[in-house]
Amino acid sequence: MNTDYDRAVTGVLTSIVRTAVPYLVGLLVTLAAKAGLDLDDQTLQSIGALLTVAIGTVYYAVVRELETRFSPAWGWLLGRAKAPAYSQER
Repeated sequence: MNTDYDRAVTGVLTSIVRTAVPYLVGLLVTLAAKAGLDLDDQTLQSIGALLTVAIGTVYYAVVRELETRFSPAWGWLLGRAKAPAYSQER
């Protein structure tokens, strides 16, 4: 059965996946970038946190632009090729 509730839950889960994936990409890129740096731990942590958020945000924006401008298939780079859909009913 495909109720409004089911669609809403699916939309929320899709949005969570599509939000988490860019930050995982940001984290992996940050870890790779920090691997060759010779800095103290506190500086590395600060740089790591900033880079993770910045890279994740830029990654999300670029993929959304590709998805919107060229093809919804680009959405797979966010974990799902389908943007979340929410019920308009409240």
